[in-house]
Amino acid sequence: MATNLGEPPGSGQTSYGAPPMPPWRQSDRPERADVGRKKTKAMLPRTNGKFRRSSMTRASGPRKGECTMRLRLLGPFLVVTADGTAHTPGPPKVAQALALLATQPGQVVGSDTLVRELWRESPPRTALATAQTHIHHARRRLDELSAGETSRPVLITCPSGYMLHLEDHQATDVRELEDLVLRADAELGRGDAETAAAHMKRALAIRRGPLVSNIPVGHVLAGRRARLEELYVQALELHIEITVRLGRYREVIPELRLLVHDHPHHEWFHGHLIAALHRCGRRTEALHAYRALERILGEELGLSPLPSTRRLMDLVLEPNPDGSAAEPPWSVLPRAGRPAATPR
Repeated sequence: MATNLGEPPGSGQTSYGAPPMPPWRQSDRPERADVGRKKTKAMLPRTNGKFRRSSMTRASGPRKGECTMRLRLLGPFLVVTADGTAHTPGPPKVAQALALLATQPGQVVGSDTLVRELWRESPPRTALATAQTHIHHARRRLDELSAGETSRPVLITCPSGYMLHLEDHQATDVRELEDLVLRADAELGRGDAETAAAHMKRALAIRRGPLVSNIPVGHVLAGRRARLEELYVQALELHIEITVRLGRYREVIPELRLLVHDHPHHEWFHGHLIAALHRCGRRTEALHAYRALERILGEELGLSPLPSTRRLMDLVLEPNPDGSAAEPPWSVLPRAGRPAATPR
């Protein structure tokens, strides 16, 4: 159910909708190595406007004897050791192989997938042996950086491939960001927008750039990078929703201006910028924002704004009898994640 911007923060109702969020973890899990972990259920997608917390999530940190090494993937790929020092993971191909495993820790990555990532469609005749060598060097690098923190191997060879075994499910920044987004959505659902905002502030600060931006990527990592970029945009949508729920309309306008600049074809951001400007009594700027959206969609894509966005502008242009800024019904805007434009 949607509300408009005038509803009191923390009312417990859902404001304008955020998208049904796809699973943040890889759903294709053909094989797991037996490393003594309990079986867990795969995380379910967002349902009925709410995220579902993964059963793999646990609030506590690493247990005694676990490796406290952290892998930073969102931005330059770095391995952070227990003392807080950031290290490069190794030469480009070694780092690329390790990054592939790190994007789905606890899951077996097939040797064929590794070869395809490293050499695309043109692997050399010695590709499998060379890939094994890269894995060997990656394992040595991890063992060196973990400095005997754990007796259990971190990089495991399995019958059909390799697996990165990390005891702490938040050992990668991808999963750390994921958990914070889940917590933020859960708190928002409970009506605690302040706590949700704190979680989202931490979550958005984690990302330093696109996935493993400092190493070459093949087809597999490129696909995972694109997927994480889309999920990050959805996290931004949730952040905007939370900020609006708190009644911080003026605060959200600069953020939305930056977002429409960075994502010019994302009509959800444009629509909420228009609504926020109107909510603050800035009807002229709201009209200019709508005209800019029309121009971008028309000139670059040959499209028109969604009927819901046009309806929003009709409401913006309707005179208010008492002269005050009218409150746009946010329910006319589409749920985040739906198509941003329709053909003319």
